[in-house]
Amino acid sequence: MYSSRYSQVNKFSPEAQKKMQYRSKGKSCGYYVRIIFFFSSLIQSLIIVSLVLFLIYGKTQASASSAGVQDLEESFSRLSIENVALRHQRKNLTNLLNTTLTEKARNDWDLVNLRGLANRSIAMFQFYDVQLPTDSKSRDQTERGAEAKAGFEKGNSV
Repeated sequence: MYSSRYSQVNKFSPEAQKKMQYRSKGKSCGYYVRIIFFFSSLIQSLIIVSLVLFLIYGKTQASASSAGVQDLEESFSRLSIENVALRHQRKNLTNLLNTTLTEKARNDWDLVNLRGLANRSIAMFQFYDVQLPTDSKSRDQTERGAEAKAGFEKGNSV
């Protein structure tokens, strides 16, 4: 039946059982392979569960960055509008300041001229106050001359 030179031993024969007694007492390779497959399938199922949870509850990176970009664009547009408003306000304030400074310079010039005129007037009054009491005779003569002139004009008109 068999062409090999070794004779086939029945599984249940005493010789076969004797050979099986010398087998190693440790765990076989199949045991370790089953453990490896168990843990690899466990890891795969955990990965699948985490991906499903991420798809359901997680935000994608693109949407998070697009939200950040949108926030930046909104803040940029708001700051640009504020910048334009502040520049316009600065321009108005500069024009107002220039107008005020011009008016102040004009008022200062008028004040200097009026002070000079007041000083000259005070000097003239002081000069006449000093000169008039000493020259009372000439004042009386001018008053008489004015009366005579007025009487002459009355006489000519009648």
